Amino acid sequence: RVAITAGVPVLKKREVTEIVKRCCAGWSEDANGDCLTPMCDGGCNNGVCSEPGKCTCNGGYEGSRCQRRKRAAVIHVDREMEEQIKQRVQRSLERSKRATSGVKGNPVQVGSRM
Repeated sequence: RVAITAGVPVLKKREVTEIVKRCCAGWSEDANGDCLTPMCDGGCNNGVCSEPGKCTCNGGYEGSRCQRRKRAAVIHVDREMEEQIKQRVQRSLERSKRATSGVKGNPVQVGSRM
């Protein structure tokens, strides 16, 4: 604004305050202008960015960016343990045979119609 006093222009100073909304570090703005989306540098290959800088990996993946497949657990079975497992399986099969040996009539097969 310019005011004229006695033929001499006088400038008046006016301060304007502008509010600028910015997201905190590690967060990004969505379409609504809200800062609700966490950011992970480089993204999360096989997972989601659950908080700033932290990926939560899908099942079967690990690593800071979920970039590695997890290795399957390997269980070492010695000969004695292998023999115990075989014996348990054999006993279970024998029990099943005894339980079904007294059944009379035609057994109904899965997927068949009566």
